[in-house]
Amino acid sequence: MFAFAPTHGVAGTQVTIQGQGFSSNAASDTVSFNGATATVLSASSNQLMVGVPGGATTGPISVTVGGQTATSAQSFVMDTGDAPTITAVTPVVAVGGTVTVSGTNLAPFAADTTAQMAGLNMTGISSLSNTQLQYLVPSNAISGHVAVQTLYGSATSATPVAVLPSSVAGEVASSSVTYITANGSATAFNTGAAGQYGVLTFDAAQGANLELTLNGITITGTSSTEIGVNVYGPTGSVVMTYDCYSTSPAASCRIPLWNLPAGTYAAVISPQYAGDTISLNAILAADTTGPALTANTPATVNLAAGEVERLTFTANAGDTVALQLAGVSTTPSGQAMYVQIYTPGTLPVPTGSGANAYATFSATSASTANLTNLPSSGTYIAVVSIIPGTPGSAHLTLAAGVTGTAPATGASQSYQTSDGGQNAYLTFTANQGDNLELTINGIQIAGQSSTEVGVNVYEANGTNVASQGCYTTSPGAGCRLALWNLASGTYTVIVSPQYPTNTIGFNAILEPDTIGPALVASAPATVNLAAGEVERFTFNASAGGTVALQLSGVTTTPAGQNMYVQVYAPGVVPTASNNLALIYTSSSTTSNLQNLPATGTYTAIVSLIPGTPGNAQLTLTSQ
Repeated sequence: MFAFAPTHGVAGTQVTIQGQGFSSNAASDTVSFNGATATVLSASSNQLMVGVPGGATTGPISVTVGGQTATSAQSFVMDTGDAPTITAVTPVVAVGGTVTVSGTNLAPFAADTTAQMAGLNMTGISSLSNTQLQYLVPSNAISGHVAVQTLYGSATSATPVAVLPSSVAGEVASSSVTYITANGSATAFNTGAAGQYGVLTFDAAQGANLELTLNGITITGTSSTEIGVNVYGPTGSVVMTYDCYSTSPAASCRIPLWNLPAGTYAAVISPQYAGDTISLNAILAADTTGPALTANTPATVNLAAGEVERLTFTANAGDTVALQLAGVSTTPSGQAMYVQIYTPGTLPVPTGSGANAYATFSATSASTANLTNLPSSGTYIAVVSIIPGTPGSAHLTLAAGVTGTAPATGASQSYQTSDGGQNAYLTFTANQGDNLELTINGIQIAGQSSTEVGVNVYEANGTNVASQGCYTTSPGAGCRLALWNLASGTYTVIVSPQYPTNTIGFNAILEPDTIGPALVASAPATVNLAAGEVERFTFNASAGGTVALQLSGVTTTPAGQNMYVQVYAPGVVPTASNNLALIYTSSSTTSNLQNLPATGTYTAIVSLIPGTPGNAQLTLTSQ
């Protein structure tokens, strides 16, 4: 007997025996494995093919032919037939470095053992035994778990190998590498020695949205309060860079890792100074999926440490909606909770130059985002978070927009918001040169104590053409905005509460100025102003002349208000501030207009400031 192969196996393994003097009649050849008789499968004078019998044990192979026996000098080793196991791998390595895989049953047949890392074949196996395998990391290697395949099965490492730049890998000790999973639980971690880097490895599925939160950050050795964090992706490139501080709330920072490619990641934690040693708790959590928001139904947001919640709502292009974040409570207290809103089809990017939130707002107690003229139809995403990853709770409420079109007819329209901080939006169309009055009255405010709403009027290009505070304490609980000599186009009116907890209700009246008669000397003209009305009278006079205007018999609702007359010279386009004279009274008064500046038609505009109703007589007297 010259040799046999393979040299080890299990019951049923086919073994080829090389030699001479064998019988070509298989029945005449008797083969045993350490005394256990085997079945001869084929025979020739110099080769036998046999199957390892059941019950065989490790020992020599013997062949008997015609009473003559030959016994191998080498024992045939009986394997257990067990699949390989992996108990440890080198956690961090650079390209060209060596990965050591420890385990059992790694090499029952050396030629048939293969190793992979992150699914790539590792061809550079430099050392192999049943308990250890080593291979060199090729230039195309990526981070990932190690798999070993033998004839008896396969095994995959529980923890991955992180392939990092050599400048980083050389700063990391194996003892300061920890594998974490996205289960939201805290893992204690430390760098072990002064100046040493630490690494947190983790896996992500394709498209995963994860939050890596480091809290309880403690730095010893120097007075530093800062650590650096670089997160490396599977291919070894940096996907996120952060600085974290022990002075932040709860000594915490949260690193958003959104829409990740599948693979193994490594967060390298580095000290600011060579004398620093770092300890902290690490939390890896997948973003939670909250409910779809429905109008006027508060959704409860409960964020544990490291958590971020994603809620959705459906809207159409052109819609106006409001989102209110209220009842914010954080630990530690007083922190801001943020809401980032993303449009349909947008892949959210949280930070950096690629950040693409459609709108962002925050609150330490309550705040409302009014989203007007939404850009597209579909499902919007609202991502709720606290920047350092500390715990907090709140309520998020969606409200349909309060909108309307105001016709310039003098008709009163009522509006009411449902959420604190929600605006109301009105639009109207004006012709070139229109003189309109916008009256907001009957204002009611609920929530935080307030008497004020803000009213702003914008042109289509965003130019603010009028802005005013309106008060519940004013007569008629309202105000009037004079919109004179308008350019043609569509205008937007925004009525806003003073505080984010205020809801508001009001009436809106839009109407053109009434054209009264031309005043004739000594002939009283009756002024009848309904709510929101302004009346324009005219009279003719000559340059250098003197006239008197008498305003008498003033009555208003509510009583006791002043009625105003603004007088404008010929050719002047009236504004609030370029009048020639101003007359006002709550009963009766006369104004003498001396040495008039020009010959022509003068304009007298009669109004009540809050747009309330009133009556009077206006009389022109020549002198």
